[in-house]
Amino acid sequence: MRGNPLKAIFFDMGDTLFVHKSEDPRRFRMERISRSLQELGYDIEATTLLKEFNSVRKHLRETNPDIEFSLRCILSMAAARVGIRERLPVVVEVMYEAYKEAAYEDLKLEEGARDAILELKERGFEIGIISNASDFGIVRGLLKKERLYELLDALAVSANTVWKKPNRRIFEYALREAGVKAYEAMHVGDSLRSDVFGAKNVGMMAVWKAPKEDSSLLEKAPVRPDIIIRKIKEILEFIE
Repeated sequence: MRGNPLKAIFFDMGDTLFVHKSEDPRRFRMERISRSLQELGYDIEATTLLKEFNSVRKHLRETNPDIEFSLRCILSMAAARVGIRERLPVVVEVMYEAYKEAAYEDLKLEEGARDAILELKERGFEIGIISNASDFGIVRGLLKKERLYELLDALAVSANTVWKKPNRRIFEYALREAGVKAYEAMHVGDSLRSDVFGAKNVGMMAVWKAPKEDSSLLEKAPVRPDIIIRKIKEILEFIE
């Protein structure tokens, strides 16, 4: 990439920097919530919680596709749908803590990702996060747990910016935080729509962290990525 004025590299969080230990992450979280609710006297199966949690998310996404609703809001609506009416603020806080603990247990930094980011920092690049997430505290906790938080020059999380990828406003927020122009920045993510299209739409370079079954996905993509990788550490091969 000789001659490219690249100054900043941004990363998505889920399925990009962080990978899941569980096969079904959302069910894993609902199972943890179900156990916590049982301790409060509510016998609600994880399957029921998962159904209502997904239903709430789907409704909110269809109603306001660009807006991020908080995790506590989603959990509160799901709790009401399964019949919980009394002590709702207390119950929701218990659900939130269970969800957070499950997320910390389930998500892990991809092997080699921290070393790659450290090398990029040593080469003089600004490092940032652009993530769709319904809770800023969980994102910050994960980053601190993996000793990444102190390495960041910008942190744009939809829970705080309100706007979700691919909306251009969350990318513009991140660029302002890092103090760079769009043509000076690159974004790395696993979603062709949220990450690749979102980044290209504001004039950033886009790197797609592709799943193994990527061939058919690219055929339907609204735009093509500039670079395709399968592991974060491969970024170093493309950047001088």
